[in-house]
Amino acid sequence: MKNVILNYGLYGDVDKTLLPDFVHCEPLETRSKKYNWIIKQHLHVDLYQVFYYEEGSGTVLSENSKIKLESPCLLVIPENTLHGFEQAPDIKGTVITLSSTYLERLFNNAPSISIALGKLQLFNKTGNKELFEKIILSLEAIRNELFDSYPQREIMLQSLFTTLFTRIFRFSNLQHIQSLSEDNKSISILKTFLKSIRRNTAPHKTISEYAREQNITPVHLNRVCQFVSQKSASEIVQEYYISEAKKYFSHTSLTISEVAYELNFEDPAYFSRYFKKKEGISPKAFIKRHLN
Repeated sequence: MKNVILNYGLYGDVDKTLLPDFVHCEPLETRSKKYNWIIKQHLHVDLYQVFYYEEGSGTVLSENSKIKLESPCLLVIPENTLHGFEQAPDIKGTVITLSSTYLERLFNNAPSISIALGKLQLFNKTGNKELFEKIILSLEAIRNELFDSYPQREIMLQSLFTTLFTRIFRFSNLQHIQSLSEDNKSISILKTFLKSIRRNTAPHKTISEYAREQNITPVHLNRVCQFVSQKSASEIVQEYYISEAKKYFSHTSLTISEVAYELNFEDPAYFSRYFKKKEGISPKAFIKRHLN
């Protein structure tokens, strides 16, 4: 029997109340050992994580994908990303967790970096040995600063995190994980649009309402979406809800109606038609195929 998608502060923590400047660091093996080296798939709504595998190996599970982890490697997992782990007992490394709001403030004036960091990514030395080693030096500096008690530690951590994520951004760019040729203004508009879609808790907004939030026209919003992602604004909204629906169907025991209400569809029948139109099969058929 599947359970509701697990949503934690840190995995296994009961208290999920986090400060806006939340930063946490611990050895990779600490939490993994506690759960016998298997971390069930879960997500963090407001947390961004960086995993450094110094020794050992494992597998990261993300929705229906399995990605092999061979040390040394670096794994970055943004907020709202379903993930879990199967790891060998010989793993060693570091996990750094920070609130997504903290990261957003660091790069408020560099939206291209925020966009590039908004995707699960895996890095190793083969991409660029020199830059990979610089990233690890940044991680080690952050780890040391967190466990020292020097004055003005907050200022130093801001500097170190800015350096770390800028280097990760550069590595991502070198690996062509995401095209970054768009202008910053367009990326900023798209970023705000995506955030509004994720945080919408009322009945679904129209494209005009999303555009009005940024004081732009629907035509302008569509033009930006096409330019940056080669998709219309409506397609981006649809893909988000279909992706979220698949997560619920694949990893929870919620009924079709319950999933519809979780995703703010007021009419489950309309939700089923919406899903079938986009996927080519009904929710019921999707669930049956997934179970088989």
